[in-house]
Amino acid sequence: MRKRFHIGLGILAAVILICGIAVGISILVCNSGLAVHAYDIQIKGIGQPFTAVVLTDLHGKEFGEGNEELLEKIRGQKPDVIFSVGDMIDGDADQAQVRRFLELLAELRKIAPVYVSYGNHEKAYMSSGGTDLAPGIEAAGAVLLDESCVTAELGGNKVCLGGTVGHLYPFGRTPEDYHASPEYRLMKQMEASGLPTIVLAHLPDTIIFVEAYKNWDIDLFLSGHTHGGVIRIPFFGGLYAPMQGWFPDEDMGHFDYGRVQLLISSGLAGHGKVPRVFNMPEVCVVHIS
Repeated sequence: MRKRFHIGLGILAAVILICGIAVGISILVCNSGLAVHAYDIQIKGIGQPFTAVVLTDLHGKEFGEGNEELLEKIRGQKPDVIFSVGDMIDGDADQAQVRRFLELLAELRKIAPVYVSYGNHEKAYMSSGGTDLAPGIEAAGAVLLDESCVTAELGGNKVCLGGTVGHLYPFGRTPEDYHASPEYRLMKQMEASGLPTIVLAHLPDTIIFVEAYKNWDIDLFLSGHTHGGVIRIPFFGGLYAPMQGWFPDEDMGHFDYGRVQLLISSGLAGHGKVPRVFNMPEVCVVHIS
């Protein structure tokens, strides 16, 4: 009996040791590696297929000097357009981090047209006394979509392209206040465009939690914020996502709700001091047809 007990303890210790080694190796790999995840999405009204790269949740991280490893990975995808979908800097970013972000945008612009929307961290940075990011984004050659939209030609297609942080439900506001909000007016303007519609919306949670996808006639939302669940449990999924909490159902990937589609990129950095585990930083590639 005692011998069996000691054998059991030995097996348990070996399993714990192996798991610990695997986690440690994964942290190291996920700290510097990059994976490409590709999705095929169909949108009514798109005549010529095109390829978009979606970047989100960089949080000031660098992949190689001057982000050259990230840039090289993106060049290899030969995108027709690049979308920067928020939280590319931290809310408490210093000027060096902001400068690196703007330099990255300038390099991305050499690859393809770049469209930028803010995440909650860019908004926090500017509201807490940081410099206005808009002039630097525009000087880098990118187009800023801050609760606004443009008609863009993407791969030969005219598309109504918009950007919002993603507060797409009232949040306790009166109907009058909500209907007067920039995000509500943006959605209505895009719906009325008569064109295929793509929204860069950093926060996917309002679309998910209150089923906001039922409220809008929008073809595709591109989001981030979830970090892919930060720590992914093999064969199970993400452990924790901001706002969604533990064991999130929609932490990354493509979700089709009928008239609305949502794509959540798992992004490029960890969550605060929590590193990514079994969750490679993602260059998200979307083939739209």
